[in-house]
Amino acid sequence: MCPGVAEQCGRLGLTRVFHAPLGVHPWICALRDGDGAVHLYKRWMSQADPGLVRYPYRAMTGEAGDRDERPLVAGRFIYLGQGCPPAEPDTSAIRRAAETVAEAMRAEPGLHRTAAMDLCGLGGPSADPAWTLAFNRAFAAVFAVENRRRFATALRDAFGEAFALWGDGWDRHGLAAHPVSPGPRALYHEAAACLDFGSLAYDTAIFPRTLEILKRDGLLVSWRHADSGRLFGPVEHELTFGDGEEAVRRLAALRDDPDRRARLLSAHRDWVFDRLSLERVLPAVLADGCPPSPHTLSQSTDTSV
Repeated sequence: MCPGVAEQCGRLGLTRVFHAPLGVHPWICALRDGDGAVHLYKRWMSQADPGLVRYPYRAMTGEAGDRDERPLVAGRFIYLGQGCPPAEPDTSAIRRAAETVAEAMRAEPGLHRTAAMDLCGLGGPSADPAWTLAFNRAFAAVFAVENRRRFATALRDAFGEAFALWGDGWDRHGLAAHPVSPGPRALYHEAAACLDFGSLAYDTAIFPRTLEILKRDGLLVSWRHADSGRLFGPVEHELTFGDGEEAVRRLAALRDDPDRRARLLSAHRDWVFDRLSLERVLPAVLADGCPPSPHTLSQSTDTSV
């Protein structure tokens, strides 16, 4: 899913590791029994099963929260994610290394971390599993969480309560946030725009959060970094930003123009469900992950008999 993670795995000695983008599908498949019960994720299904029913992904609403969060989401710019690192950095030396790599990646957002580590002269240590684990923890704090802080601060300063946050740890940055809740995930389509500031773990714009927003009919507006061009295609210029000021400009242009938002959402979904469809991604994954054996190849190409 992430080229940086695949590269790290290779450096650590793991074999048969390759990168492919996360694929997307617009449907949920379910089986309905005679009593009307619907089975999701409970047993294997195939396209030939009788009674197979397709639902739009948005039909999967998930757990019901303790309150109706629609008024907190509708018409707002929203972001769901934690504002604190999963773990604090281990040592000052590793933190300094992570900060150096973070500076390089902010200067060139298209880089993934292993490429940036090489630029910073850290190719040697990156082959040490213990060092890499500690580095990744530190990097999440000084790069991923710091990105979230600076973007969220810029948007709250510009839009006030029209920018709504959900997640833990935002109080340490002086930002009020709603508690973690599954509710807003089923309401992405109600928001004016759904923000993404990057993953804590992956150096790619194509990861579960961004694809879930699109599958639930949300208008995704994202920090521009590795794989953004692949994710956004022809609407990248209108739906991505490089810094806080550009994020404010992008959202201000969308705020009072529902027709433009609808046009961009439609164009983006068309692009994603074509270019990142499972039907496109899976054959490449199978070709890279399960290459035919030489014996199979020789049998398949022998036309002498």
